[in-house]
This record gives sequence, structure tokens and C-alpha cells, in this order.
Amino acid sequence: MNQSQESIEVDHCIHQEKPIHCPSASMDSVPHLYHRPEEHSPIRESNPKFRIPIGIYFQSTYVFRILAKDKDADTPCSLPSRDIGSSFLEYKFIFNRQCNK
Repeated sequence: MNQSQESIEVDHCIHQEKPIHCPSASMDSVPHLYHRPEEHSPIRESNPKFRIPIGIYFQSTYVFRILAKDKDADTPCSLPSRDIGSSFLEYKFIFNRQCNK
């Protein structure tokens, strides 16, 4: 069966709350946070992938937005929240873990 995958525009948005690291983790082991460059421009991909550092944090939050097929924007993260559901879909992942495990 031949299925063509349609490309989508996914953007990893910067979240206001910084991750909280476990007390047992040294600050040297905390990876640099994802910061997109000023001239960041997401590209359309059929199978987008992102690496997010969650293992050493007590709590971390990551927000991704997928631009609607009929919309055109420099970045879905720049669109106002009131456009959710019509211009883009937003996925917010909150990871919590026990630091002593």
C-alpha cells in the first residue's frame, strides 16, 4: 500500500517556566535549555522529531504547535493563543518525576 505522508509545520515553543532540576543532579549535568535562534523558522516535515531533556528534571514543560494546513505564519509560536483550534493545535507536555528514583 502506497501512502504519501503530508508535511506539517511543527514548532517547539519556548515555555515561560524553567525546568526544575533534581537536588541530587549537579548543575554541570543539566543540559542547556532549548532556545531557538532569533531568526528561527520552522520547516515543513512529514515526520518531525524533537529531543527534549526530561531525565534529570523534577519537573519540565514543553509546548509544541502544529500549524493548520491552510494557514501561513513565520512560526506557529508567534500566533496568539486565541487562535488555538483554528490556526494551530497546541500540545503541552508536563513531565514530573521522583528525584530519589
